Amino acid sequence: MAQTSIHFQAVKGGSEEHNKRTKKLDYVHHELSSQNDYWQSDTQEARLAFVTQNAKAKTGRKMQAKATPIREAVVVIEDTTTMDDLKKLAKRFNDRFGIDVFQIAIHKDEGYKKSKDGIKLNLHAHLVADWTDHESGKSLKLNRNDMAEMQTICAEVLGMERGKSSEKQHLSAIQYKIAAEEQRAEAIKSKTRGLGIIQKNLSNDISDLLVEVKTKSKECDRLALSAKNMGRILEYNTEEAKKKALINERLSEEGKSLREEKERLRNDILGLTTQKEEIGSEAESLADVVQAARSDLFHLNAQKIAVSGEILNLNQERDKAQREAEEAKAQKRTAEA
Repeated sequence: MAQTSIHFQAVKGGSEEHNKRTKKLDYVHHELSSQNDYWQSDTQEARLAFVTQNAKAKTGRKMQAKATPIREAVVVIEDTTTMDDLKKLAKRFNDRFGIDVFQIAIHKDEGYKKSKDGIKLNLHAHLVADWTDHESGKSLKLNRNDMAEMQTICAEVLGMERGKSSEKQHLSAIQYKIAAEEQRAEAIKSKTRGLGIIQKNLSNDISDLLVEVKTKSKECDRLALSAKNMGRILEYNTEEAKKKALINERLSEEGKSLREEKERLRNDILGLTTQKEEIGSEAESLADVVQAARSDLFHLNAQKIAVSGEILNLNQERDKAQREAEEAKAQKRTAEA
């Protein structure tokens, strides 16, 4: 025979939403929610308004701020426990202690996966009660013996074994879920901080890439100017101009290649910027983007070294052409003399 227990505490905010399942809860197995059951004779808001007004009318003063006139209990049940069983339990509490239970919720959709094949369900019910004496307007006063008797009544009515007494403070299902949500919120905060660091690193990598693009653009402009000057020099010698025309064509192709590379880099930057804006929930994706950007920078540095070598060769060719042009002029002047 399964054990049962019941523990009343001050009702928490969001109790009705939780009990009616009008609030989305991550720990609920929604495919089982059809097995739940709910009953009420009043809302918490209406009952709180009544007991507050009743207390003032009967005592002549406002209810104390620390008072807990609406309380909620979590009752451990079995799969066979029905709403009628819990209504009988509520009546026994009312007859014996004056507790007026006005909301009951049976939950059979909470639990955790204990294996790939099954779910360990946390079968329980919520009893929301008016904890005041309507005749006096004051809160009910139950002692430790009353609470122990309440455990016995609960076991008798539900046909379950009475739970053993404990000095430990029991957490209600609501408190447990609140603690779980707080831990989940803290985990999200930690993940958000990690994403912020990755986003900052990505921004730095994009900035470095922009600088690299600007450098490439300047190199492209210098190369185009060098090609233009080389063309002017080659005009002085027809044969040399033919040979240098091939160099000029190659320079033009190199310039076009660099311009295409510059455009590709701009597209890469747009892609990285889009990835930065779409950064969301997965840090691993962002890490891949950063790695790709760094790989691009590595290839750009390699291309920069290659272009610098080409420029050096072109400068050597230009110097040679200048010397040959000067020699040709000197020979021409000698011949004319």
